[in-house]
Amino acid sequence: MPSSLRNQIILTGSVLIALSVILTGFITATIINDPFKGFDESFEIRSEILNELSTLVLKDGDWERADSLSIVLSEKFSVRIVLATDEGSVIVDTSPESQDESLVGIGLIDPANPLFKGSKEQSSPIALIAKLNKAMASCLKDAGISYVARRGVIQVVPVIENTGDIATSKECYFTSLKQEVGYPNSLTVYLGVDKGFNLQWVYLSLVGIFGFGLVTGFTLWFSRKIARPLNSLRFVAERIGEGDLTVRVKKAGLNEIDQLVTSFNGMVGQLNEVSGRRRKFMSDISHEIRSPLTNVRSHIEAVLDGVETFSDMTLQSIKSQVEQVTRLVEDLQQLSLADEGLLIIDKFPVVMDDIVEQIYRANKPNLDEAGISVDIQGTAPVPISIDPLRIRQVLQNLISNAIQHTARDGCIQMNLYQEEISVMVTVKNTGQGIPPEFLPHMFERFARDDQSRSRNTGGSGLGLSIALEITLAHNGSMVAENDENGEALFRLTLPS
Repeated sequence: MPSSLRNQIILTGSVLIALSVILTGFITATIINDPFKGFDESFEIRSEILNELSTLVLKDGDWERADSLSIVLSEKFSVRIVLATDEGSVIVDTSPESQDESLVGIGLIDPANPLFKGSKEQSSPIALIAKLNKAMASCLKDAGISYVARRGVIQVVPVIENTGDIATSKECYFTSLKQEVGYPNSLTVYLGVDKGFNLQWVYLSLVGIFGFGLVTGFTLWFSRKIARPLNSLRFVAERIGEGDLTVRVKKAGLNEIDQLVTSFNGMVGQLNEVSGRRRKFMSDISHEIRSPLTNVRSHIEAVLDGVETFSDMTLQSIKSQVEQVTRLVEDLQQLSLADEGLLIIDKFPVVMDDIVEQIYRANKPNLDEAGISVDIQGTAPVPISIDPLRIRQVLQNLISNAIQHTARDGCIQMNLYQEEISVMVTVKNTGQGIPPEFLPHMFERFARDDQSRSRNTGGSGLGLSIALEITLAHNGSMVAENDENGEALFRLTLPS
């Protein structure tokens, strides 16, 4: 995907690599190849310069006018022309102030070469040949090469004994020719393209500037695109550290960073919900503890003021309020242990039929007093590994909750199902079911479907939370729902 951070990084690298390859190739081609390739691909300029200078020296018999001709040719073709001897001495330079050392030799002009047919006057050919033979013999003798004298135009012929004698004999011939016959010295012609007109270097500079600007601009744009959401993330994290859980990070259009932003915003949302639940939890605890303590204080103040007589009824009322606070503290302690993973579960094989029967017998007096019947169906005779005390606590919470929400002459139905890998117990009561909007909050702490009810009528709201924690500690599950008749139904499932 184009918006993928990984793909964009790959694209950036590809652009940089491609640009580097192009620039490297361009520079390499400029340095290694003939610098005149784009300037004089057909060799027309170089050929004309060599022809003009060769014609001049053969016509004049010297290099005196080579300087002026070189300047004319230099201005005509916008090139630097340098003429130098074999020893490297510069005779002509059309741009002596130039510091450019990248000159290219284009040819050697040697008037003594027989290929050049000059027009220099030679008054006595026989005398010149005699001088040439004499000079040739002297040079070969100095070089240690033997020779033979023959009759004819060229009388001195070297005796070639090894490969090196050939080059030495040629050198002797041309040296003698120059010295005795009087031809001007040979000069090598060098050319250098004028920097002001060197289009290749201009193109190279433009490409380099463009490439640098492109890479710099692209890098700045891409770094900003990545840095913007990260800076926003840092800012939001600082706000969260200050206690503001309402801030969120905006998406940046990059898949990986957007996924991080989504996860981060989700985490902040969860923290906000947890913070809200914590505030509500502390408020509910304060209310649950304040109410019975207020009642106790009211009784005590009334007795001290003489408004109420200290009787067994007053004492029993104070005792019930203290027991209420005690139960609340015990419930909170169990939830705290469950939150810390310290809830002790002592498992051993137990038959679920026995647990259900014990719960029924323990609640029979209350059921009879409320005029509620109990219907137990199904069986689970195979022992399963559970903590019987904890599971009785779970079922007691479910039965107590069902008794509170079942009218007189109603019925509570308990069904047992045993399978190979699990045992399920359902508790259903007749009457009004669970309000649909309250179903998602059934197992939340201090949750009540009627917030106006007191602890005496509606409980503390911790019973189902404790029941769920115990069930989860057994690796089981608990679900609250309404059946097809709209009656409340709880499903407790425990692994075998």
